[in-house]
Amino acid sequence: MECNKIKDILDAYILGALENEENNKVKQHIQHCTECKKYHDESVRSWQKLQNLPTVSPSVSYADRIIKNHRRGKRIMQWTISTVFILLVMVLFLLFLLFFLFEYKKEYPQHHIANLEKIVWRFYSENKTFPNTLRDIPEKLFPKKMLFQRDDNGQVLDMWGRPYEYHVPGKHNKGFFDLYSFGRNGKNDNGSKDDIRNWK
Repeated sequence: MECNKIKDILDAYILGALENEENNKVKQHIQHCTECKKYHDESVRSWQKLQNLPTVSPSVSYADRIIKNHRRGKRIMQWTISTVFILLVMVLFLLFLLFFLFEYKKEYPQHHIANLEKIVWRFYSENKTFPNTLRDIPEKLFPKKMLFQRDDNGQVLDMWGRPYEYHVPGKHNKGFFDLYSFGRNGKNDNGSKDDIRNWK
């Protein structure tokens, strides 16, 4: 065997980790090779020195620090998981809130006109006739919790600050009244497109 290969496996030879055939080859080589024999003897002495080193046990304070660091790391991990969970719940809540507000904003104009329609019918139940205009409806018939506003002429305003359209008798609702808003675009679409109305 070549010297370089012998040196590569010499530690394994010293520790008895080689197969019998390879072990015998190394043994024969170092018996005839002065350089490898010298390298072998130095390696043996090094291993003996390592084996003679005293065993060092960790101090109590060091062990305590290890345990404390482990516990602190565990607490940090628990805190991190709790924080992530709380943030996740908050994000889900915000998404739900945004969805609710979007749906509420989309549906609220229809609720607004439906409540105004109920007020007109309340006027009818008290007076046995429909009001000629919405300004004829007294304030007492408007519940305080319902957010209705009037302009300077007393007309009831829709969600976009424009007067509701009110016609009696109704063209679409035969026998009573038509009530509608021009919607977001403020254009008279004759009750179609984004107009909000009290008929189907």
